[in-house]
Amino acid sequence: MSKAVLKVEGMTCSACARSIEKALQGTEGVVEAGVNFPAKKAYITFNEGITGTDALLTAVESAGYTAIVIEADVAISKTDTKEKQGTITEVYRISGMSCASCAQSVEKIIADVDGVFSANVSFATNKLALAYVPGRVDLDALRKLVETAGYKMGKSADDSAADVEEDEEKEVKEAHRRMVIAGVPAVIIVTLMIINMFVYMIEFNIYTTVVAILAFPVIFIAGSKTHKSSLNAVRHRSANMDVLVQHFSNKYANAKLLYHPFYISSDKQQAQH
Repeated sequence: MSKAVLKVEGMTCSACARSIEKALQGTEGVVEAGVNFPAKKAYITFNEGITGTDALLTAVESAGYTAIVIEADVAISKTDTKEKQGTITEVYRISGMSCASCAQSVEKIIADVDGVFSANVSFATNKLALAYVPGRVDLDALRKLVETAGYKMGKSADDSAADVEEDEEKEVKEAHRRMVIAGVPAVIIVTLMIINMFVYMIEFNIYTTVVAILAFPVIFIAGSKTHKSSLNAVRHRSANMDVLVQHFSNKYANAKLLYHPFYISSDKQQAQH
């Protein structure tokens, strides 16, 4: 019998740990499997003649999580052969993802790079478990590749807490900036709508012009990140939540534009009567 310890990413509660335990226990050759949610680790006892660490990692991935082997007292063909060839595994932060489809897109982009052995992205934790050959993979080039897809590959999770906190602080400040840019015009638009509906009917052309001007920063400045991510996803032949948001927001806007002439016509007819 052999034992292995996996570092698991993506768990958010004890139910996640139970799901991973069930997946591991259902793997042929596994004698015992336990997952420690607070420690984010899985402890497995298995028959090395039947299964190996690759199968254990696959079982965790099938449950919707990512894992890397941090301890194992047995050498298994594929993973260990790669490690002997110089493959190392590191964890990086990925920002800009809005759904699980984004994580799959990042995985697909990175996995196609020469020298990358495996890439597992967890949307829940915004982390990438990257196994690669250092001499064959340029991390700076990899970061640029991820950025062209509309995401950001941050510093290694092994970096100091201060560096990670600095990146998170930048993300919070950027999110606050976008919220202000979108929030202030949106509040004014809602106020105008209430006035127009219940207090005083504003002349139609003036009303729509003011709303269009106020909506511009909301859609094209605060929402630029969504549009960029959507276009990059389409370019890479994948779909994410940003594509869905852009599609239906544009559909709604076009419907409103088509409806406006009938709205004006109806108002004129009512005025004539």
